[in-house]
Amino acid sequence: MESSNARPIWENISSFSPGTKRYWALWNSLHLRNGVLYRKWESEDGNSLKWQLVLPRSRISDVLKELHSSPTDGHCGVTKTIHKVRERFFWNKVKEDVQDIMINHLLN
Repeated sequence: MESSNARPIWENISSFSPGTKRYWALWNSLHLRNGVLYRKWESEDGNSLKWQLVLPRSRISDVLKELHSSPTDGHCGVTKTIHKVRERFFWNKVKEDVQDIMINHLLN
């Protein structure tokens, strides 16, 4: 498979999932460092910068369980957990996934 830093043209991804299209739209803020994908997030005023790890779907549940059971800052509600996740991680549909996993799996 060829590796390229060039953003694919829209026609090549237009038939893909909404998630793929979202990452395409964020292309310029995604950076590969040592084989790990990060999203560069900057505040609107430019005073704050964060590098968020782009979390693979297979790791979302594990990360949420870890954050929820943290001895120092765990057992938070959905809103606070979403905030904690966004401090360090990024993936498509963070809010929806946190709500679903916490309500249906962690808070029962």
